[in-house]
Amino acid sequence: MRSIKQIKDLKGKTALVRVDFNVPIKNGKVLDDFRIKMALPTINFLLKKGAKIILITHLGKDGSESLSPVIKKFFAISKIDKNKISFFDNIRKFPGEIKNDTTFAKKLSAMGDIYVNEAFSVSHREHASIVSIPKYLPSYAGFQLEAEVKNLSHAFKNPKHPFLFILGGAKFSTKMPLIKNI
Repeated sequence: MRSIKQIKDLKGKTALVRVDFNVPIKNGKVLDDFRIKMALPTINFLLKKGAKIILITHLGKDGSESLSPVIKKFFAISKIDKNKISFFDNIRKFPGEIKNDTTFAKKLSAMGDIYVNEAFSVSHREHASIVSIPKYLPSYAGFQLEAEVKNLSHAFKNPKHPFLFILGGAKFSTKMPLIKNI
């Protein structure tokens, strides 16, 4: 993984940043902004280096949910100038995302100069915004993605015994291979 710290020149370049802002919303309000806050160091780093940013995220399963509450919460907590960041529409709204359509990925990649993955929690998915955009743009890991990989690596490389492993998630079928591996 190449880190965003390795990028030489970002001035005037556009960074497509895949984040996971799939946060709980009730009555049009974000209930938990943890995921948004965790992406801010990467976003602020890119802005400081002179990049323009397009954030790509999904919300919900089918893409029908509006990102409006997420966008409102993002700008409220980040205090970032709205002219420096834009949000792509809910990525799951587009059939090419889940199908990992290369034509769709090429269209997405044409919007930017670099790609940054800051969405560890969805990085296992073979979706266009995760695995195909990096085929067309120089690609880097954001700070949170790097931290997640580093911390998870400790659990798999000579863990101290005894240890406790807590696994969560909505779909048991996706967890079974991990359980068998452990």
